[in-house]
Amino acid sequence: MLAGEIKNLEFLQPAGFSHHPLPGAKAIVLFGGGDRDRGVVIGVEHSGYRPKDKKPGETIIHDASGQQIYLKNDGSIHIKTNGKLTIDASEKVRVNTPRFEVTGHIIDNVDATGQTMSDMRNIFNTHTHHENDVNGETNQPTQQMGGGL
Repeated sequence: MLAGEIKNLEFLQPAGFSHHPLPGAKAIVLFGGGDRDRGVVIGVEHSGYRPKDKKPGETIIHDASGQQIYLKNDGSIHIKTNGKLTIDASEKVRVNTPRFEVTGHIIDNVDATGQTMSDMRNIFNTHTHHENDVNGETNQPTQQMGGGL
């Protein structure tokens, strides 16, 4: 590359992927027909940020801060974020699995009346019904679980 050529480069990226290379990244640049005014970058990488622990055939989408979507050879997918993970779905999210595990709290109606599943269980486990008479119907529970549809 010659001084000044970098401003005239077109950066080709695979469909559906986009990134902004960090300073110090290495690139492959082609000049079709030797025309130095129309360079095309066809590959960029910064080896200092590339995960090094992949096994043959594995794929990792990653960024410079260590966030990853890791497709592993054992058939699992590992998603790592340094903050929160948000899924925006216009219709619904469905998880088809025989077992769903969560290590933290599940909160219902998080943007409204939010209540944890743990709180709901505690209310359910300690709720009472008032007896109206012997062998009669009972009133609704005096303690409500909250939340709702």
